[in-house]
Amino acid sequence: ELAPLARPGSHNGFRWPRDAGEFSRYARAARELELAAPGVGEVPVVASLRAAIEATLCRFDAAEASLELATRELEPAREALLARQEIALRRGEREGVRAFLQAARAVPEAAADPWLAELERGLDAPPSCPR
Repeated sequence: ELAPLARPGSHNGFRWPRDAGEFSRYARAARELELAAPGVGEVPVVASLRAAIEATLCRFDAAEASLELATRELEPAREALLARQEIALRRGEREGVRAFLQAARAVPEAAADPWLAELERGLDAPPSCPR
């Protein structure tokens, strides 16, 4: 469902929706993940993906619940760390996201990271929620 919105590279999530049709894609993906959850179990990367999708839809309680499942491991996956930033940005917690991005950018591999780049753009032009 979200493949057309994939950011370049692997483990880079999906770009933010730009119109109602793309928000609909996110809503369908959220529904598919919800239906698959009982059969999949608590797979951290799937829970992280669901958290990012729910954050994009501004369903913060569902995003936080999925993130809780995703971060039960000792060291959360990249997707979980970035999903947390998606939630924070949409909640207006820009200074926390800015601090995270500053720390992340200290790692040389982060220079060309498209997910971090979109979060940075969101500091000045926060992503919208579906209408």
